[in-house]
Amino acid sequence: MISLTKDILATSESSGETPARFQMQAFEFTPAIGISFSPRTSSFEGSMKRKLPYAAILAGLAMLYFLGAKLGLSLSFKYPGASPVWPPAGLSVAAVLLLGYRVWPGILLGAILANVTNPSLAGAANGSLLAASLGIAIGNTAEALVAGWLVNRFANGREAFNQPQTVFRFLALAAVSSTALSATGGLGSLFLAGFKTPEFWRSWATWWFGDMASVILLTPCLILWSNKRIPALQLRQLLEAVALVAALVLICRLAFGGWLFGRQANALAFLVVPILLWTAMRFGRRGAICGCFILAIFAIEGTLHRTGPFARQNLNTSLLLTQSLIGVVTVMALMLAADVAERKQTELALRSSEHRYRELFEGNPQPMWVYDYETLRFLAVNNAAVRHYGYTREEFLGLQITDLTPPQDAAAPPAAVPAADKGAIIGRHKRHRKKDGSIIDAEITRYNLVFDQRPAVMVISTDITERVRAEKEVERLNQELERRVRERTSQLEATNKELEAFCYSVSHDLRAPLRSIRGFSEVLLERYAGQLDARGQEFLRRACESSCVMDTLIEDLLKLSRVTRAELQRRPVNLSALAESIATELRGIDPARTVQFVIAPDLRTQGDEHLLRVALDNLLRNAWKFTSKRSEARIEVGATTEAQPAFFVRDNGAGFDMAYAGKLFGVFQRLHSANDFAGTGVGLATVQRIINRHGGRAWATAQVNQGATFYFTLSSDWN
Repeated sequence: MISLTKDILATSESSGETPARFQMQAFEFTPAIGISFSPRTSSFEGSMKRKLPYAAILAGLAMLYFLGAKLGLSLSFKYPGASPVWPPAGLSVAAVLLLGYRVWPGILLGAILANVTNPSLAGAANGSLLAASLGIAIGNTAEALVAGWLVNRFANGREAFNQPQTVFRFLALAAVSSTALSATGGLGSLFLAGFKTPEFWRSWATWWFGDMASVILLTPCLILWSNKRIPALQLRQLLEAVALVAALVLICRLAFGGWLFGRQANALAFLVVPILLWTAMRFGRRGAICGCFILAIFAIEGTLHRTGPFARQNLNTSLLLTQSLIGVVTVMALMLAADVAERKQTELALRSSEHRYRELFEGNPQPMWVYDYETLRFLAVNNAAVRHYGYTREEFLGLQITDLTPPQDAAAPPAAVPAADKGAIIGRHKRHRKKDGSIIDAEITRYNLVFDQRPAVMVISTDITERVRAEKEVERLNQELERRVRERTSQLEATNKELEAFCYSVSHDLRAPLRSIRGFSEVLLERYAGQLDARGQEFLRRACESSCVMDTLIEDLLKLSRVTRAELQRRPVNLSALAESIATELRGIDPARTVQFVIAPDLRTQGDEHLLRVALDNLLRNAWKFTSKRSEARIEVGATTEAQPAFFVRDNGAGFDMAYAGKLFGVFQRLHSANDFAGTGVGLATVQRIINRHGGRAWATAQVNQGATFYFTLSSDWN
């Protein structure tokens, strides 16, 4: 307890803010559609902070506490400092709940002033009086702070009187448990300060009971009337309220004031119970607590005048008995009022839910209906169903669900309908007949529920006639496409077979005569060169060279054919390593040439390693060939920096005119004469075939005599 108080003192003095661990917390939506965790502030607390400075609030609270304490001490008839009626307890707990924990200095100051000026402690030494007053004040302050913390933590704070269970928690935590701190701390302080405390336990019970009764009655009264606006009553309600107040005042005057009948009317005191319960039912928590407050005023006033059912020779005992009645009746009224309020909230939520359901049902643009699971008759339909199907609402309610099924469709018997398990959602495709006889395709979504205490099915119908028609058309087109694909596939297979036969002929039947021509020409040059003049020898040399060119061309065509027909083997490929290997081969072919190769490191991709090597080999050999007339040739292999990189081979060779770039990758297309640069015109076509098979594309940029750059990309599916 002492540590808790020290924490509160230290935090408030250092920051001037309410300690974070004692603040009421709530979730609230921020403008960014997120959720933040922030202190909850009541309208009463916010308005008080806006209108009054902190010091004024503390001063006002201290003054109210002091006046309430003076009233309570004036009713202390037997035990010094222990009063059966102690208004400051309920006031301080309400202040903590309404204004926060930082009002503790006001409670402490009011309690010190009240005890220093307590007549029952007069005559004591100044040191003892001040010590006892400070100890009692600390106990009173701790009582309020602990009660506020417990209620905020476990009983929903200021909203504790909205539900019966939180009312019970408030009573157990704030009224019964926390008030024991004040009684224990107060009597302990008196004892330690040297004051006599006769009948300690009876004095403790009086102190505790007075605080408890105050918290039960005064705290709810202040909270309930501070955080909400006063409702406007209709004339009938106003007359009923006046009648209830008049009846309550009359019974209190008869029972507790001895009016008219004297002690003979004491038994009428229990008639206040039905009046207060009726008030709780009709006028809620505020009405109930007001009735209890009126009862407390008349009951205490009558008891002090030694009238009423609890009048005894000992006024302390009389007030304790009176407080017992007030506390019990207040608890009953608060519990009943909270239960009624909770029921009203539930009924309001139910009506709101039904209203939202009705709006969703009637305003839904899709046709909806509910039908009985056993009789299959329509129970409710929305406006969209009436518009879409052509039946009036009355006609719908006279039909069965099977009446929507076209005659040509076999209607499912009731036994075939899926079991109506509550909450089950089932989707189906049905055909429905409208009132005008037209047939539509509908997608049915069923939701099984209980409607008017009977098993029923709620249905949402979506007209999918156009969709079904489109699906049928798509299916027809797909079938037509499949037929064409089969035809084209058979044609392609036949073409491939012819191509294989052609390749076989080229490999064997065509190359054999070429070898014979070349061989006999070379023999003639070797054996009969002396018998031929220079012109004849030139003819034979040209025949040999032409046969070599023809053989190379046939070899390139066979490679191009194999590239088209080879199966792709996907795997990681290091293009940098392939380029280095090809560059080494090219240097070995012509060691006398000075060519600078600049190959970027770690060029990696996914693809068929063999085919990519063929493509890169053609590009590098192409660059090697067209830089042959440069004294300082440079060939570069790299990649661009875009998100989808393009690999390139760049050279500073002969280049070409971009006007002819469209012909660059065609078979047998050459942009330079054979006298300048040898070749068959098949290499770049092979490159494009390989790149196309990898889902990429190949292109080139160049300037005449400035060099050329050949780019290629691979599909992202390969990377």
